[in-house]
Amino acid sequence: MMKCATHPGVETGLTCVTCGTPICPDCLVQTPVGMKCRRCGVGPVPRIYRVSPGRLALAVTAGAAAGAAAGAAVLLLRASGFGLLFVLLGPVAGTFIGHAVSRAAGDKRGMTVAMTAAVSCAVGVVLVAPQV
Repeated sequence: MMKCATHPGVETGLTCVTCGTPICPDCLVQTPVGMKCRRCGVGPVPRIYRVSPGRLALAVTAGAAAGAAAGAAVLLLRASGFGLLFVLLGPVAGTFIGHAVSRAAGDKRGMTVAMTAAVSCAVGVVLVAPQV
């Protein structure tokens, strides 16, 4: 029996199929080709989820601009007495903002782009829209 590379107090008979490191059942990652250690079992991040810093800056700008436009529309609708109408148009505005951020990010996806859309939209609505 061998000792687990991560948990030295645990004896194991398992090894990583890629690098041969001894692993215990708590450490293993199941893959289609067998059990691997955590280092070998994690694949590279797909290109669709990798956003460059320049594209992320464009996405923040696009999200803030779209959020400011949506915020200005809310203020205009409230001033004209149709403030409740924007509650119905909210999903349309959210879709528009999401697409604007995604396009500015190079049609990338993932948590980074989603959080960028949410935060920059909130910044646009709260800080920029009242100034418009």
